[in-house]
Amino acid sequence: MSTRDRAGGWKHAKLTGHKNEAAIEELIRNDIEYQKAFLRKIGKPEEEIAYISVGGLHETNVDSVFPNEKTKSKTDMQIVLKDGNRYNISIKKEPRRAGVSHIRFPIY
Repeated sequence: MSTRDRAGGWKHAKLTGHKNEAAIEELIRNDIEYQKAFLRKIGKPEEEIAYISVGGLHETNVDSVFPNEKTKSKTDMQIVLKDGNRYNISIKKEPRRAGVSHIRFPIY
């Protein structure tokens, strides 16, 4: 059992999340098989990646749904293909590793 308080837990989650973003970016950039698997998954097996940008520590403000307000972008990584298509990706941990429980209730 962890001894982190709530603030410590959030800090830990943010830092490990940024490490995960960097690890996935490195995989996509340097592991050709991983890159091919990603391109197949999005239905673009013959396409090439033009560039990858990572949000995380460099989050930007974007327009909010509320007038004259800004909010943080929820995109962890953006992958742009050479055909110009952009894919915004949000990276999540596996539920069993994220410290959450999924409880399901039967529907009446």
